[in-house]
Amino acid sequence: MKFSILSKLILAFAMLTLTAVLLPIVQTPAYAQSKMSPPVTGQNLRVAHFPGGRFELTAPGSWGEYDHNGVRRYTFREMRRDVDTVYLREDALAVDLELNATRRIIMASWPGMALHQLHRIDRVEAGPRIGGPLIVTPPPPPPVITPPPLPPAPVNANPNNLAMMVYPNGRFEEAGSGSGVWTHFINSGGVSTFKEIGHDQDTVYLYDRGRNVLVLLEVDKKLIRESRNGGPVIDQYKAIEVIATQSPPIRPERPVYALTNEQRMQCLASGGRVERAGILGAERCTLSYSDGGQICMDSSQCQGKCVAELAGANQTSASGVCQRTDNPFGCFAFVENGQTGPALCVD
Repeated sequence: MKFSILSKLILAFAMLTLTAVLLPIVQTPAYAQSKMSPPVTGQNLRVAHFPGGRFELTAPGSWGEYDHNGVRRYTFREMRRDVDTVYLREDALAVDLELNATRRIIMASWPGMALHQLHRIDRVEAGPRIGGPLIVTPPPPPPVITPPPLPPAPVNANPNNLAMMVYPNGRFEEAGSGSGVWTHFINSGGVSTFKEIGHDQDTVYLYDRGRNVLVLLEVDKKLIRESRNGGPVIDQYKAIEVIATQSPPIRPERPVYALTNEQRMQCLASGGRVERAGILGAERCTLSYSDGGQICMDSSQCQGKCVAELAGANQTSASGVCQRTDNPFGCFAFVENGQTGPALCVD
């Protein structure tokens, strides 16, 4: 096929025109980057420009922050990278930065300031990692949150682990688990001390020997009962709270030495009174003597014994008084044939 000179000129002009149109497009940075360079991500970020300066990787694991005049202001350590972000830290000021190449923003935080956007990124540059191939450090695992310890399961109170019984106007409280010493606190200010004399499956028994007061702490019924001077046991307080020790029960077993209901009725019918006496606080029936308190020289003159005060013990000649009751406990000396014997104490 032969072309005329005119046809050749027209074809040459058309090719020149097409070249003039396409060449500026091929030479644009966006086109060149899209065809020649990979996209800039957190894995290959080397420089991040922001208004007023730039962050640049200058040494293995070391970044510099430069102002618009190229003066280096701060040095940051590279902590790790992920697909979007390079994480930096400035140790002296405890400043943390995130250079997000995907979102083109710089996030920052420091003591007293939560993570927030510090700058926008105007331009990014990719490049090989200084010091060797890129090693993408995975983000740290989420912190292991240890749940707080569960509170101890409530301990059901029973006579073996009872620590406190509270009523509206006061409380009975043991002074140390298993000590056997109880204090009665009254909200108005009164305080008295009791000795635990025993417990059974329902009740803790307390006794104040000085005042001759017996207290029964009935756990299941949440009831506080009381007997004074050997009198009948009556309901005294209704408990509003019963508290047990959290530790294993350590209260030692103590015998109660209580009279049966039948024995108590027989005692009262014979004119006696029920009281606790002796070092163990045992419950007993105490009978009174009609000649109690009369002057005597010998026990043959008394329904009970002729006794003298301890101040008169071992005197060659003395008189005594007849016992007022058949309660054998206490300290005294017997008088026989007008003479006092040695002093003794019965517990």
